[in-house]
Amino acid sequence: MRPPFDDTPTSDSLAVIDLYLHQCSRGRSLPDDFRKHLLKWLQDLNRPVKISKRRERYWTIPAYELAHGINPKTLCKRMRELEKIAKRLFPNRAPDQRGPITESEKAEMRQEIWQEDIKAIAKKHKTTPARVGQICRAEISLKRADRQTEVEATEAPAPIGFDLEESF
Repeated sequence: MRPPFDDTPTSDSLAVIDLYLHQCSRGRSLPDDFRKHLLKWLQDLNRPVKISKRRERYWTIPAYELAHGINPKTLCKRMRELEKIAKRLFPNRAPDQRGPITESEKAEMRQEIWQEDIKAIAKKHKTTPARVGQICRAEISLKRADRQTEVEATEAPAPIGFDLEESF
C-alpha cells in the first residue's frame, strides 16, 4: 500500500504563493478562497491519479483545466508566473537556463564524442546528456559499429563440429 501523501506546503512554497497573491491582487481584488483553490490545484497536480486498478498517471495542466472547468490556458499562465517567482526567490535551486546550442558548439560536441564520455560533454556545454545524444546520433552509431567490429575481430572463431580426439 502506498504511504499517504504529505501535502503540507513548505515555507518556501508558501512564500512563493504569498508573493504571487500579492502580485495578482495589485489593482484588483481576488476571490476570498483563491489561496485555497491555488493550494488545491498545486496538490492535485502533484498527486498521481488512479486510472485503473494498477495504473496511475499525473495530470497535465490542460487536462486538469478541462476536467475542472477552469478557463483554458489560465492555470498554465498561473503556473508559469509561480515558476518565475520561485526562480527569482530561489535562484540556487532553479536549473541552469541556457540559450540554444550554436552550430559551432554542435561541431565541437561531435569532435569530442570520440574521446570523451557523453556526461562530461553535457556538463562542459551545460546541457543534458540526452541532448548531446541527439546532436551526436550519427557519431555514436559509428562509434558503436567500430566497437562491434573490434570485438568481432578479437573473438576466437567458434568451433565447428566435434573434436574426435577428445573423449567424453
